[in-house]
Amino acid sequence: PDSDAFVMEEASGEIMRRLLNRASRFSLASAPQQLSTAFNNAGIWLRIFHQEIPRPDCVEIIHDRRGDYIEAINRFTQYLSEVLDDRAFFGKMASDLAVVARDVLPDQLPLGLRFGDFGLTNILVEADGRVTGIDTMAKWQAPIYEDIAWFLTALKAYNMQSYSQGLAFSANKVKQLEQSFLTGYFGTDVIPVAEIRLYEILRLLERWSAKVSRNKGRSGPASKISELLINRFFRQTTQKLLALSQQTNSTRR
Repeated sequence: PDSDAFVMEEASGEIMRRLLNRASRFSLASAPQQLSTAFNNAGIWLRIFHQEIPRPDCVEIIHDRRGDYIEAINRFTQYLSEVLDDRAFFGKMASDLAVVARDVLPDQLPLGLRFGDFGLTNILVEADGRVTGIDTMAKWQAPIYEDIAWFLTALKAYNMQSYSQGLAFSANKVKQLEQSFLTGYFGTDVIPVAEIRLYEILRLLERWSAKVSRNKGRSGPASKISELLINRFFRQTTQKLLALSQQTNSTRR
Protein backbone atom coordinates (compact mmCIF):
# COMPACT_ATOMS: atom_id res chain seq x y z
CA PRO A 1 0.00 0.00 0.00
CA ASP A 2 2.85 2.44 0.72
CA SER A 3 3.86 2.21 -2.95
CA ASP A 4 0.34 2.12 -4.42
CA ALA A 5 1.27 -1.17 -6.09
CA PHE A 6 0.42 -4.83 -6.13
CA VAL A 7 2.65 -7.81 -6.82
CA MET A 8 2.00 -10.71 -9.15
CA GLU A 9 3.91 -13.85 -10.03
CA GLU A 10 5.88 -13.61 -13.25
CA ALA A 11 4.65 -15.99 -15.95
CA SER A 12 6.25 -16.72 -19.31
CA GLY A 13 4.59 -17.42 -22.64
CA GLU A 14 2.72 -15.74 -25.45
CA ILE A 15 -0.93 -14.69 -25.27
CA MET A 16 -3.06 -17.39 -26.90
CA ARG A 17 -4.90 -14.86 -29.04
CA ARG A 18 -1.67 -13.93 -30.84
CA LEU A 19 -1.04 -17.58 -31.64
CA LEU A 20 -4.55 -17.90 -33.00
CA ASN A 21 -4.13 -14.79 -35.13
CA ARG A 22 -1.06 -16.32 -36.76
CA ALA A 23 -3.06 -19.47 -37.55
CA SER A 24 -5.85 -17.63 -39.40
CA ARG A 25 -6.40 -17.69 -43.16
CA PHE A 26 -5.44 -14.02 -43.29
CA SER A 27 -2.01 -14.48 -41.72
CA LEU A 28 1.16 -14.76 -43.80
CA ALA A 29 2.99 -16.43 -40.92
CA SER A 30 3.12 -20.19 -40.57
CA ALA A 31 0.58 -21.65 -38.13
CA PRO A 32 2.03 -22.26 -34.64
CA GLN A 33 2.74 -25.94 -34.15
CA GLN A 34 1.76 -25.95 -30.48
CA LEU A 35 -1.75 -24.53 -30.99
CA SER A 36 -3.70 -27.81 -30.76
CA THR A 37 -1.60 -28.93 -27.77
CA ALA A 38 -2.21 -25.58 -26.11
CA PHE A 39 -5.98 -25.91 -26.51
CA ASN A 40 -5.86 -29.40 -25.02
CA ASN A 41 -3.76 -28.16 -22.12
CA ALA A 42 -6.13 -25.23 -21.59
CA GLY A 43 -8.92 -27.75 -21.03
CA ILE A 44 -6.82 -29.72 -18.55
CA TRP A 45 -5.78 -26.51 -16.78
CA LEU A 46 -9.39 -25.33 -16.42
CA ARG A 47 -10.57 -28.68 -15.03
CA ILE A 48 -7.85 -28.56 -12.38
CA PHE A 49 -8.75 -24.96 -11.57
CA HIS A 50 -12.43 -25.84 -11.22
CA GLN A 51 -12.05 -28.93 -9.10
CA GLU A 52 -8.66 -29.06 -7.38
CA ILE A 53 -7.77 -25.52 -6.30
CA PRO A 54 -8.56 -25.03 -2.58
CA ARG A 55 -11.68 -22.88 -2.17
CA PRO A 56 -11.11 -19.46 -0.58
CA ASP A 57 -13.00 -18.98 2.68
CA CYS A 58 -14.97 -16.07 1.25
CA VAL A 59 -16.09 -17.88 -1.91
CA GLU A 60 -19.71 -17.18 -2.90
CA ILE A 61 -21.97 -19.50 -4.89
CA ILE A 62 -23.68 -17.84 -7.88
CA HIS A 63 -25.91 -18.90 -10.80
CA ASP A 64 -26.21 -22.42 -9.41
CA ARG A 65 -29.79 -23.14 -10.49
CA ARG A 66 -31.40 -23.82 -13.85
CA GLY A 67 -33.72 -20.90 -13.15
CA ASP A 68 -30.70 -18.57 -13.01
CA TYR A 69 -29.80 -19.61 -16.56
CA ILE A 70 -33.33 -18.96 -17.84
CA GLU A 71 -33.46 -15.60 -16.06
CA ALA A 72 -30.18 -14.52 -17.69
CA ILE A 73 -31.42 -15.60 -21.13
CA ASN A 74 -34.59 -13.57 -20.65
CA ARG A 75 -32.63 -10.52 -19.55
CA PHE A 76 -30.28 -10.48 -22.56
CA THR A 77 -32.94 -11.29 -25.16
CA GLN A 78 -35.21 -8.61 -23.73
CA TYR A 79 -32.44 -6.03 -24.02
CA LEU A 80 -31.51 -7.05 -27.57
CA SER A 81 -35.13 -7.17 -28.69
CA GLU A 82 -35.64 -3.58 -27.59
CA VAL A 83 -32.37 -2.13 -28.90
CA LEU A 84 -32.43 -3.99 -32.23
CA ASP A 85 -36.24 -3.71 -32.53
CA ASP A 86 -36.81 -7.39 -33.25
CA ARG A 87 -39.13 -8.73 -30.58
CA ALA A 88 -40.31 -11.67 -32.68
CA PHE A 89 -36.82 -13.14 -33.19
CA PHE A 90 -35.58 -12.69 -29.62
CA GLY A 91 -38.89 -13.63 -28.05
CA LYS A 92 -38.87 -16.95 -29.90
CA MET A 93 -35.23 -17.51 -29.01
CA ALA A 94 -35.93 -16.99 -25.30
CA SER A 95 -38.95 -19.31 -25.44
CA ASP A 96 -37.07 -22.04 -27.34
CA LEU A 97 -34.06 -21.84 -25.02
CA ALA A 98 -36.26 -22.12 -21.94
CA VAL A 99 -37.82 -25.32 -23.32
CA VAL A 100 -34.43 -26.91 -24.06
CA ALA A 101 -32.98 -25.75 -20.74
CA ARG A 102 -35.79 -27.35 -18.75
CA ASP A 103 -35.15 -30.64 -20.53
CA VAL A 104 -31.34 -30.57 -20.53
CA LEU A 105 -30.14 -28.75 -17.41
CA PRO A 106 -30.57 -30.19 -13.92
CA ASP A 107 -32.13 -27.91 -11.34
CA GLN A 108 -28.85 -27.91 -9.38
CA LEU A 109 -25.94 -27.29 -11.76
CA PRO A 110 -22.43 -28.79 -11.36
CA LEU A 111 -20.17 -26.14 -9.81
CA GLY A 112 -16.49 -25.29 -9.87
CA LEU A 113 -14.28 -22.39 -8.82
CA ARG A 114 -15.12 -19.70 -11.40
CA PHE A 115 -12.30 -18.18 -13.42
CA GLY A 116 -14.53 -15.48 -14.86
CA ASP A 117 -12.66 -14.40 -18.01
CA PHE A 118 -11.15 -17.58 -19.36
CA GLY A 119 -10.54 -16.15 -22.81
CA LEU A 120 -7.78 -15.94 -25.38
CA THR A 121 -6.08 -12.93 -23.79
CA ASN A 122 -5.83 -14.49 -20.33
CA ILE A 123 -3.96 -17.66 -21.28
CA LEU A 124 -0.21 -17.67 -21.83
CA VAL A 125 1.26 -20.37 -24.06
CA GLU A 126 4.88 -21.53 -24.07
CA ALA A 127 6.73 -23.03 -27.03
CA ASP A 128 5.95 -26.60 -25.92
CA GLY A 129 2.21 -25.87 -25.51
CA ARG A 130 2.29 -25.47 -21.74
CA VAL A 131 -0.33 -22.96 -20.58
CA THR A 132 -0.80 -20.56 -17.68
CA GLY A 133 -4.09 -18.86 -16.82
CA ILE A 134 -3.84 -15.27 -15.58
CA ASP A 135 -6.08 -12.54 -14.16
CA THR A 136 -8.78 -14.18 -12.06
CA MET A 137 -10.23 -13.22 -8.69
CA ALA A 138 -11.28 -16.81 -7.91
CA LYS A 139 -13.97 -15.51 -5.56
CA TRP A 140 -17.06 -17.39 -6.81
CA GLN A 141 -18.29 -20.90 -7.39
CA ALA A 142 -20.45 -21.15 -10.50
CA PRO A 143 -21.58 -23.71 -13.09
CA ILE A 144 -18.53 -25.22 -14.80
CA TYR A 145 -20.21 -24.56 -18.14
CA GLU A 146 -19.74 -20.79 -17.76
CA ASP A 147 -15.94 -20.85 -18.08
CA ILE A 148 -16.07 -23.61 -20.72
CA ALA A 149 -18.48 -21.57 -22.84
CA TRP A 150 -16.48 -18.38 -22.26
CA PHE A 151 -13.43 -20.06 -23.79
CA LEU A 152 -15.27 -21.67 -26.69
CA THR A 153 -17.09 -18.49 -27.68
CA ALA A 154 -13.83 -16.57 -27.45
CA LEU A 155 -12.63 -18.94 -30.17
CA LYS A 156 -15.79 -18.88 -32.29
CA ALA A 157 -16.70 -15.20 -32.03
CA TYR A 158 -13.55 -13.19 -31.49
CA ASN A 159 -13.25 -10.04 -33.57
CA MET A 160 -11.40 -11.38 -36.61
CA GLN A 161 -13.89 -14.22 -36.97
CA SER A 162 -17.00 -12.08 -36.48
CA TYR A 163 -15.95 -9.23 -38.77
CA SER A 164 -14.97 -11.73 -41.48
CA GLN A 165 -18.30 -13.58 -41.03
CA GLY A 166 -16.50 -16.77 -40.08
CA LEU A 167 -13.88 -16.71 -42.84
CA ALA A 168 -10.80 -16.32 -40.62
CA PHE A 169 -11.00 -20.00 -39.64
CA SER A 170 -12.72 -22.87 -41.39
CA ALA A 171 -15.49 -24.70 -39.59
CA ASN A 172 -13.27 -27.78 -39.48
CA LYS A 173 -10.43 -25.85 -37.82
CA VAL A 174 -12.73 -24.41 -35.18
CA LYS A 175 -14.20 -27.85 -34.54
CA GLN A 176 -10.73 -29.39 -34.21
CA LEU A 177 -9.57 -26.79 -31.67
CA GLU A 178 -12.87 -27.05 -29.78
CA GLN A 179 -12.51 -30.82 -29.56
CA SER A 180 -8.91 -30.51 -28.31
CA PHE A 181 -10.06 -28.23 -25.50
CA LEU A 182 -13.06 -30.36 -24.51
CA THR A 183 -11.03 -33.58 -24.57
CA GLY A 184 -8.51 -31.90 -22.29
CA TYR A 185 -11.24 -30.89 -19.86
CA PHE A 186 -13.36 -34.05 -19.81
CA GLY A 187 -10.75 -36.69 -20.65
CA THR A 188 -12.50 -40.03 -21.16
CA ASP A 189 -15.77 -38.81 -19.59
CA VAL A 190 -18.81 -38.17 -21.77
CA ILE A 191 -18.77 -34.56 -22.95
CA PRO A 192 -22.06 -32.81 -22.01
CA VAL A 193 -22.45 -31.20 -25.42
CA ALA A 194 -26.07 -30.09 -25.00
CA GLU A 195 -25.37 -28.29 -21.73
CA ILE A 196 -22.28 -26.57 -23.12
CA ARG A 197 -24.15 -25.36 -26.21
CA LEU A 198 -26.80 -23.73 -24.02
CA TYR A 199 -24.11 -21.82 -22.15
CA GLU A 200 -22.38 -20.87 -25.38
CA ILE A 201 -25.61 -19.23 -26.49
CA LEU A 202 -25.87 -17.41 -23.16
CA ARG A 203 -22.31 -16.11 -23.49
CA LEU A 204 -22.87 -15.06 -27.11
CA LEU A 205 -25.99 -13.15 -26.12
CA GLU A 206 -23.96 -11.44 -23.39
CA ARG A 207 -21.19 -10.51 -25.86
CA TRP A 208 -23.74 -9.36 -28.41
CA SER A 209 -25.45 -7.15 -25.84
CA ALA A 210 -22.12 -5.59 -24.83
CA LYS A 211 -21.20 -4.82 -28.45
CA VAL A 212 -24.62 -3.34 -29.19
CA SER A 213 -24.37 -1.19 -26.07
CA ARG A 214 -20.93 0.12 -27.06
CA ASN A 215 -22.11 0.93 -30.59
CA LYS A 216 -25.14 2.92 -29.45
CA GLY A 217 -24.80 6.56 -30.43
CA ARG A 218 -21.93 6.01 -32.85
CA SER A 219 -22.36 7.35 -36.35
CA GLY A 220 -20.54 7.21 -39.63
CA PRO A 221 -20.27 4.60 -42.39
CA ALA A 222 -17.58 2.53 -40.64
CA SER A 223 -19.67 2.19 -37.47
CA LYS A 224 -22.77 1.24 -39.45
CA ILE A 225 -20.91 -1.43 -41.40
CA SER A 226 -19.32 -2.78 -38.22
CA GLU A 227 -22.72 -2.92 -36.52
CA LEU A 228 -24.28 -4.69 -39.50
CA LEU A 229 -21.53 -7.33 -39.64
CA ILE A 230 -21.59 -7.98 -35.89
CA ASN A 231 -25.38 -8.30 -35.71
CA ARG A 232 -25.45 -10.62 -38.72
CA PHE A 233 -22.69 -12.84 -37.33
CA PHE A 234 -24.16 -13.15 -33.83
CA ARG A 235 -27.65 -13.75 -35.19
CA GLN A 236 -26.47 -16.59 -37.43
CA THR A 237 -24.20 -18.11 -34.79
CA THR A 238 -26.81 -18.15 -32.03
CA GLN A 239 -29.42 -19.56 -34.42
CA LYS A 240 -27.06 -22.35 -35.47
CA LEU A 241 -26.25 -23.28 -31.88
CA LEU A 242 -29.91 -23.21 -30.89
CA ALA A 243 -30.81 -25.53 -33.78
CA LEU A 244 -28.05 -27.93 -32.71
CA SER A 245 -29.29 -27.78 -29.11
CA GLN A 246 -32.83 -28.62 -30.20
CA GLN A 247 -31.62 -31.53 -32.35
CA THR A 248 -29.51 -32.94 -29.52
CA ASN A 249 -32.41 -32.57 -27.11
CA SER A 250 -34.79 -34.42 -29.47
CA THR A 251 -32.28 -37.24 -29.85
CA ARG A 252 -31.94 -37.59 -26.08
CA ARG A 253 -35.68 -37.94 -25.45
